[in-house]
Amino acid sequence: MMRRGVRRGPMQNRHVPFLPDRLLGDEDMTHLSDWELLDAYLAARSEEAFGALVSRHADVLYSAALRRLGDAHRAQEATQAAFIALASNAGRLNRGTVIAGWLHHAVAFAARNVLRGESRRRHWELKAAALAPADFGADEGREERLSAEVDDALMELAAPDRDSIVLRFLQQRSFRDVGQALGTTEEAAKKRVNRALDRLREVLGRRGVTVTLALLASGLSQLPTAAAPEVLRESIVSLALKGAATAAPGAPAAPTFLGSSQVGLSAALLLVLAGIGVWFARTRPNAPAFPTAGMAFNSKAPMKIQLVSVMVNDQDQARRFYTEVLGFQVKTDLPIGAHRWLTVVAPDEPDGPELLLEPTGFDAARTYQRALFDAGISLTALAVRDLDAHHDRLVRLGVQFVQKPTDNGPVRQAVFEDTCGNRIQLFQPVLAGEAAPAAPDPIRIRLASVMVADQERALRFYTGVLGFVTMQDYPNGVHRWLTVAAPEVPDGPQLLLEPIAFPPARAYQSALFDAGIPHAAFAVADVTAEYDRLRNRGVTFQGAPSVAGVIRVAVLNDTCGNWIQLFERK
Repeated sequence: MMRRGVRRGPMQNRHVPFLPDRLLGDEDMTHLSDWELLDAYLAARSEEAFGALVSRHADVLYSAALRRLGDAHRAQEATQAAFIALASNAGRLNRGTVIAGWLHHAVAFAARNVLRGESRRRHWELKAAALAPADFGADEGREERLSAEVDDALMELAAPDRDSIVLRFLQQRSFRDVGQALGTTEEAAKKRVNRALDRLREVLGRRGVTVTLALLASGLSQLPTAAAPEVLRESIVSLALKGAATAAPGAPAAPTFLGSSQVGLSAALLLVLAGIGVWFARTRPNAPAFPTAGMAFNSKAPMKIQLVSVMVNDQDQARRFYTEVLGFQVKTDLPIGAHRWLTVVAPDEPDGPELLLEPTGFDAARTYQRALFDAGISLTALAVRDLDAHHDRLVRLGVQFVQKPTDNGPVRQAVFEDTCGNRIQLFQPVLAGEAAPAAPDPIRIRLASVMVADQERALRFYTGVLGFVTMQDYPNGVHRWLTVAAPEVPDGPQLLLEPIAFPPARAYQSALFDAGIPHAAFAVADVTAEYDRLRNRGVTFQGAPSVAGVIRVAVLNDTCGNWIQLFERK
């Protein structure tokens, strides 16, 4: 079951047990709990209290960042970011939050953010790792491989499991101390730690790392550690307090603005100022066996999707393939940090939906892309009117097809490799009496998708709440081929409510949701009006609409496992 985000209550609604007047003396704070220190910081903006928190956790966080990044300077950046997140969000944290686990999650996200500038190197590292599953039973390189994987794997655990691992192994706490931190007994803490170890082993196994429980526990206890530089400890407090003082009200309570979501926000602001649109910090996930790509439009809601992404491991290669081979035209090509905002469109639809050739900058996206490719599953699909003609043309251009044109119910489909890490499906709707065009028409974007855990629930939300109408609904194996469209444009683009039938897809969707990253974006004429309308229907949003450059945005929960962004160009 996917872990859901939780809205935290405001600080003023809960008891603050640490009295601010205790800070007037020279009291030693080392014996205070994490929450007592945090309360002291909140009650009196005590630098001493926050400094004590930094001293307590800096070494563990710095070591985790150093294992992940391999560079002392970048590890310091990630550590600073984690403490800034704590200072900014301290007043919104749930009282039961384990600060050590929360900080470890925050530093892991921050490290992912730092790594985005090295996506190509990381791609080849992941590719090499995927070629031969690791075996920690072998002595050679065992510790190094475990160190490289464990912090990423911890991010996929539920918070209680992650907290147990961090407290017991990374902070070297006794079972008694772990139990006290978790609010339980020593015996219960042992059971929790063992259960968390087993779940961590399962996550590592999905990453191609095989290890016994005993060896995993031993490896965790011996992870490389390093003392945080003293200059880092001194700078964190001032940076964190400054960051908290300037944080915008209503920011997310969890560290979701770090990592890929922070990169996404930063890039979005750049793109907004250029008048382009919305930047996604992740690649849109798709479940297996279903074609996915395109635009969905609803003029009554009114909502539409004008931007669809395909993750690629080389943007230059992707540009050549999607323009020179597939026949798209470049719409936008602007530098964004280490990558580019690169979109293409069908030549006969220059103002139509854009296909974003998106660098794989989110670790979960890279893992998911590789899993799809290895399983022979298409990442996305593009529409044509004469599949056989396009197949013959592309074969002459050297394109490798892994499935020749084949009839499959109401569509005829074929699958090729795009040379950028993906299998792409071409599909042609089979319409009785329709003659094939005299010459191959352009390849177009005609089908969008969102992954959903419950198709029936999704159908109710996307029709009863957002305002789409059902277009297709028929059995497809154990699931359904279920699409919706705008009521005024029944022959227009459709949105596939796609069942999550692939384990890596579930893991990826969960990673996106936990990071607060939107799965899809809908353009609307008036974000504020849509926000008010949907709030009245009981829809949950991450926050009120906000203005960024030339667009206004709001992010909603579709009740099906996804965050969906609404955006309006001002």
